[in-house]
Amino acid sequence: MDEKQLQENVLYDADTYFDALRKCAEQARFQIDMEVYIYESKQLGKNVADALQEAAKRGVTVRLLVDGVGADRHFNSVAERLQAHNVEVRIHHPLPWHTELWRYSVIQTNLANKLLHLLLSINRRNHRKTILIDHQHLFLGSINVSNNHLTSTRGGANWRDTAIHVSNAELRPMEHAFDASWNHAKRNTRRLIAEQAVNSPFLLNYTRKLRKHHDAELLKRIRSASEHILITNAYFVPEKRLLKALQNSAKRGLRVTIILPARSDVFFMPWVSAYFYRALLSAGVQIFEYTPSMLHAKTMIIDDWYTIGSSNLNHRSFRHDLEVDYVLQTEEAKRSLRGAFERDLEHTEEQKLHDLVVKKGWRLWLGALILTLLGPWL
Repeated sequence: MDEKQLQENVLYDADTYFDALRKCAEQARFQIDMEVYIYESKQLGKNVADALQEAAKRGVTVRLLVDGVGADRHFNSVAERLQAHNVEVRIHHPLPWHTELWRYSVIQTNLANKLLHLLLSINRRNHRKTILIDHQHLFLGSINVSNNHLTSTRGGANWRDTAIHVSNAELRPMEHAFDASWNHAKRNTRRLIAEQAVNSPFLLNYTRKLRKHHDAELLKRIRSASEHILITNAYFVPEKRLLKALQNSAKRGLRVTIILPARSDVFFMPWVSAYFYRALLSAGVQIFEYTPSMLHAKTMIIDDWYTIGSSNLNHRSFRHDLEVDYVLQTEEAKRSLRGAFERDLEHTEEQKLHDLVVKKGWRLWLGALILTLLGPWL
């Protein structure tokens, strides 16, 4: 990539994110491809639909891909309205009991086969949040079309998110990934286009090969880190190899600091994450819980390797869901993300080993029980 032309603008709240997205959408000339995990049919959803419709009226090809879990109960009316204005709409694995959404499924087959596929694929979700515009602009991160992400001044819940607007980059791996999901590409097709993504700054995981490659690369970076490992994550349920790698890095004297949410939209997730605190704190890992609002960001800094994306450090992201993270290329963006991490620390409560039983108490035991019962789904 040519850093003189590449632009990376890191965005730390949904208000700024959607303002920047709206400006780009208004200037779109020929194509907008949008995929989100959650699309709520509230005010933000209506505003996004308006922007997509306006682009379609200008002759821009607009495609919207929403995950079946994230399509709320009013999404059918939103989809009908969008399609009436020439916006194409598809849903990644509609939930089997939402039969009114089956017609938007990326799976095009008879009803019996579709039902069977949706039942077998119920645990495989598209968790990506990306918008591609005119082969030139990419928005990527942890922000859904949900009022929760907005600040309170816009009727939201002040969720703390991180996203990035990348322009003038080589976006073909992302375009191929969107097309593969949109068309429900066959395994051989996904394997072929995945080869382009292996050496890309876009960490995609839509094939088994890519998942294994990125898992191995992450563990390698953690094990070979020489200075620091700084993690912000919303749903922290580390697998054994990752847990061990973080412990060993802290024991080697590295600064290993993790910021997690004090409260979550999935009420029991902080309890499950707390199950791992003792092992990490005992090894010298620093853990901080973000207190002002729901922390939903997913970022990682390992020495000079910086990422922003949709991946959580849990079984779902590693094994089941479609995800994408982006490796920052410019020094300006890296400085911005590092500064944001240190600022977030000012709004956290540090977790101490000797306080675990007193402060967490029964939550630790419940977290262990939930992890035992629901591990493959978390």
